[in-house]
Amino acid sequence: MSLIDNIQQVLDALNLGVLLEDAERSIVYTNKMFLDIFDMPGDPSILVGVNCTDAAQQAKEFFTDPEQFLVDTVEIPLKQEPNEGTVETKNGKFFKRKYTCIKEGEEVRYHLWTYEDVTELVVHQKRLEDQRAFFQKILNEIPADIAIFTPEHKYLFVNKTGIKNEEIRTWIIGKDDYEYVAYRGVPTAIADERRKRFDLVKESGNIQSWVDELTKPDGTKDYVLRIFYPYMNKENELELMIGYGVNISDQKKKELELAHEKEKYSSLVSSLKDGVFQCKLDGSIIMGNDAVLNIIDKITPEKGEGQRNIFDIVQPEDLEKLLERANLLKQTGTPQRGVVKLKPDVDGHVRYVDTYVWLSQDEVHNVIFTGRISDITEQVLKKIQMEEMIAREKELNSLKNNFIHITSHELRTPLSVILSSAEILEMAAAMDKNDLPEDIDAAQFTDSIVKEVNRITEILDEMLMVGRIEKGTLKFKPEKTDMQHYLETLSHELYQPYHDGRNLNIHIDTKDLAANIDMRLMRHAVCNLVNNAFKYSAGKEVPTVRLYRRDGHMCIEVKDKGIGVPQEEMDMLFNSFFRASNVGNISGNGIGLMVVDHVVKMHNGTVEVNNNEGEGITFTIVVPE
Repeated sequence: MSLIDNIQQVLDALNLGVLLEDAERSIVYTNKMFLDIFDMPGDPSILVGVNCTDAAQQAKEFFTDPEQFLVDTVEIPLKQEPNEGTVETKNGKFFKRKYTCIKEGEEVRYHLWTYEDVTELVVHQKRLEDQRAFFQKILNEIPADIAIFTPEHKYLFVNKTGIKNEEIRTWIIGKDDYEYVAYRGVPTAIADERRKRFDLVKESGNIQSWVDELTKPDGTKDYVLRIFYPYMNKENELELMIGYGVNISDQKKKELELAHEKEKYSSLVSSLKDGVFQCKLDGSIIMGNDAVLNIIDKITPEKGEGQRNIFDIVQPEDLEKLLERANLLKQTGTPQRGVVKLKPDVDGHVRYVDTYVWLSQDEVHNVIFTGRISDITEQVLKKIQMEEMIAREKELNSLKNNFIHITSHELRTPLSVILSSAEILEMAAAMDKNDLPEDIDAAQFTDSIVKEVNRITEILDEMLMVGRIEKGTLKFKPEKTDMQHYLETLSHELYQPYHDGRNLNIHIDTKDLAANIDMRLMRHAVCNLVNNAFKYSAGKEVPTVRLYRRDGHMCIEVKDKGIGVPQEEMDMLFNSFFRASNVGNISGNGIGLMVVDHVVKMHNGTVEVNNNEGEGITFTIVVPE
């Protein structure tokens, strides 16, 4: 019988998945268990002769880490050293994989792989590790002697207070009190008493307490109050036993020390800058340090002790989000964190706080919220300020682009008129007067040049005014002004007639109306509105300016029967460089109404707008008399 036949008889009898390769990595044997592990149908002989690396490439997706599986398949045999590890499959199973290199002398003859199903063991170990992590994290911080036992009275855990020596604390796991007292050299009677108490609790399911009397090497005694607390499963069987021990020697001294510790921790919590609190699930405050109580009392001073509620101090727009996190915390038990905005306090201050809340239990085991709040107002305001600066920077870039586009467009036309008029005048100056065409009127072209130069001057004046507005350097010098005379003079200078031959209509409903205005700035505002009224109502009824008094305010109404503004664009009417979509080829730079708005605001006034697209628009400047 060959070596392979002998090996096959042995391996077929094992409860293992077995794969045997020859030195060239070709499969020479697998057993039925190996096929079952990989969910492969058929007879094991189907793999014989297959290259192991190729087979691994096909089987890799069976594992949770397919690439590592491939790497192991290649690299482990190259080292020719024994290897052992655990691999996890995508169907939730764990297998202990072992590799052995079989040699004859120094020559490699076979590569042997075995897979053992250890799923149950791994799951159990994970459960134990989770329990161990829980014990270490929570129980080690409790200032009391805590031990946890199996139903067989074997130690599963002892906290640092119970056994301070780490070496002994590690040694005792899996042992009982008889082994412990033997190790410590103390009387067996102590273990007898504990075992009796343990069995009584195990049978009855009721808590037991007693006092251990321990004699120390120096002859003095320690008295330790011990409690066994059973943890029963759904079948009312003991699953774990919790041992709790407190040294009650020199009781009064301990009471004072505990009181001191309580005062120390209370003082520490109270001195924290962050707010620390506990509340019921409805938000009612159970406990809070000075930091959180000061915040609550400043926002809801009418609510005294017993009436404070953590939800009452949150802004309505953030309360819904906070309640959602609270419900999520109750449902999942996962601690929740988030930033909320608080209501203004009695001083008008609004705070932003970072909250972190988790579930805990009170003394009677009711589920409550425990949380921390940190004042991050300064950080939030800086973030908001930074976002506003970024938005402002974007706006300025947009304004700059619009400025360049509109200004270049607005200046091109008058410059073209000036250039062409100047060229004609230059040509006329070079010709003999008798040769001049009859239709060349030098005065006409000179007037065109003057008119367009004035137009450019107006555009540049508005641009300069916008610059002063942006910088906040626009000077404001109001003086008592006869508004009837002011408007009539303005109309006579500029609009009797306007460029298109129409005359401005002025209606004075209130005589002897005097108001404190900056005449220069108000001229910009009124002229912008009147110019627009003419410009956007060409060929239609003449615009009207009306002066009247209303509730102690001076009102200047500018009304036209022009094209109006699309209703959906009204919100942008006073934005810099905004021009309505229906202006067509009508010239304009989009800054006039922004100037109007700013000038009126400098007079502590408002601009009212009554718009009807296609039928005209009415602007009313309203400022105090």
